[in-house]
Amino acid sequence: MRIAITGGIATGKSTILAEWSRHGIEVGDADQVVADLWVDAEILSEVHAAAVALGENATDKAEARALMSKSPEFRVALNQVFHPRVVAQIESSPIVVWEVPLLIETCWLSSFNRVLLVYAPRQVAQLRLSQRTGDPVLAEKLLNTQLPISAKSAFADAIVRTDRRLDAVLEEARGIGSAWLDEWRHD
Repeated sequence: MRIAITGGIATGKSTILAEWSRHGIEVGDADQVVADLWVDAEILSEVHAAAVALGENATDKAEARALMSKSPEFRVALNQVFHPRVVAQIESSPIVVWEVPLLIETCWLSSFNRVLLVYAPRQVAQLRLSQRTGDPVLAEKLLNTQLPISAKSAFADAIVRTDRRLDAVLEEARGIGSAWLDEWRHD
């Protein structure tokens, strides 16, 4: 059994992942796998080469993020650098529950038995992301790189909406996680 927690940026995926972890479920985070890969010299070289091929420059994560928000071509190139490595690490891991923000965008559903989609309305995600980045313009640009919830919801086994009281969100998420893990343990 492998479970994916997915959803848009600033929707509450990490909050639910942390809640499952607090209840003894071993969890992993695809974003952390990516963060760990950023220290690899080969990766940095590939990122820089992808930027140069587009007539741009990106020698670090901040420059790459800025370029990604304005260049769909660079975003595709960056995904080609990182995603095969992330997939390999996750698929070789014994961890059952993974936060995978780009699960649907990367067409990677077949590696997971269950998908929990975490959702917040765009205006809520915009506010959360603006607070996180300190830059409402950047927040809007980043949100514009995401698939809309209507495109993602068809692939979900369950959806948790996070624009309500936190205790209610966490209770619902715990119930879903418990049911799925109980089902797996009894198979």
